[in-house]
Amino acid sequence: MGEQLSLFKKCRELSVTGETLRDAALKQVSDNNESWMPLARQAARDLPNARYTGEDIRRHVSEVVGLPAHHNAWGALISSLAKDGIIVRTGEHRAMVDPKSHARQTPVYVLHKIDD
Repeated sequence: MGEQLSLFKKCRELSVTGETLRDAALKQVSDNNESWMPLARQAARDLPNARYTGEDIRRHVSEVVGLPAHHNAWGALISSLAKDGIIVRTGEHRAMVDPKSHARQTPVYVLHKIDD
């Protein structure tokens, strides 16, 4: 237990936050899928302006580009699309369709076509 407490203390001293750890992990996943990520981003942007879940985007990108090297790349893709304003949360949630997702609720996004 003392080790865990010292880890938390060290994280505070280094100004490590959940956000910085998340961002570092997303960057690593993106870097490990560097040839797939730009193709996946473009495939997502090619969707018509409408409302989508990350699952909807994943299904479309899988059909157009194929699968990433690691499944965590999906989170990095959705995160990067949201960070860049390509998709924006609507505040709605919808049950996922994939049986492995156990119908859990997932955010609904609206896709905004923006010029680069």
